[in-house]
Amino acid sequence: MNELINFIQSRCKDVAFPERVLVCSEKEFYDIVDVYNGIKDRIYFSIYDCDEYRNFDNASIHCVGFDLDSDNALSNLDKLYNYCLSNNYKLLMLFSTRGFWAYIFCRGYNLLKNKKVTLTNATLHIAKENNLSIGNNPHTDDIDFHIIGDISRIARLPNGYDVKRKRYCIPITIEDVTKGYTWICEKSKQQCFDFVYYNTDYFDISRFDGEPEKVAELDFTGVNLEVNCDDKVINGFLPCIKNCVVNTSLKSHNLFWVWTTIYLREQGFSTENIKQIVKPYLEKHLRDDGFGRNDYEHYVFHDHLPESVFSKHYYFPNCPKLQQSKFCCGTCSKYSNKSLVYK
Repeated sequence: MNELINFIQSRCKDVAFPERVLVCSEKEFYDIVDVYNGIKDRIYFSIYDCDEYRNFDNASIHCVGFDLDSDNALSNLDKLYNYCLSNNYKLLMLFSTRGFWAYIFCRGYNLLKNKKVTLTNATLHIAKENNLSIGNNPHTDDIDFHIIGDISRIARLPNGYDVKRKRYCIPITIEDVTKGYTWICEKSKQQCFDFVYYNTDYFDISRFDGEPEKVAELDFTGVNLEVNCDDKVINGFLPCIKNCVVNTSLKSHNLFWVWTTIYLREQGFSTENIKQIVKPYLEKHLRDDGFGRNDYEHYVFHDHLPESVFSKHYYFPNCPKLQQSKFCCGTCSKYSNKSLVYK
């Protein structure tokens, strides 16, 4: 059974180019793929399912996916293959036209209490077992920390065509891995429908279910809360919001953008106001992943974050949550360990 493809076809999910389109039937899925595969530069799908309102809260965490794009991607894929082989975990490997995806299939996902926490814990566990580093350097870090626990994550669609690289996203075998990157690139010039699933047992993801991690009170004594900025509008914001907008080290962090947008919405700014405020800062962060030329284009044209935040009942998190996510840059006058920081 082609487990990944059957799951893609049978559930509501996003197909993305990278702009997202919701499909809720096998016919809708194939209709849109048949039209755009080879026309759009790249084609993606959401790994986990959602409902007809694009809500991923009840997603079925049927697999743990590893997006391997670092300079050591091929050797890391080999590590995951051997890990699954030694534990008999069911595995599918794909070449995504530049890097690789490894899907480890799961059981015990039907009654999870906290999907995001479960996915986070399971991903961190497998990464630790295989000595895979986590960070935000695409060349040296094995796993991008931004995707940890992301239940709305999109990935390259199997047999989707990459117009720029002139390759397909294809399933690969351990023999392909052994033959090397050049061989795989040559093989990907043609579609491949030979999906090879290794091993037979399923990774029990239920043992990683739990409550969100509670963060102890942090000592911020002596922390400089000043964030230098000449923008009078930005200077009126909370230090954590100002830090997110101005600090270039927080580049491409989607969660921070969501929280910033929630804050600006609750301060009375319109969607257009918000776009004008963040544009000069997000435009500085250039991208080469097909999700826009810079972070602003990703924010506005791919994720449609202002419109998304305004259409849903999202709330700004409390201070311990901000500290846990390294969004908080120090205990300011609005600090509270229970309530929202500005209410």
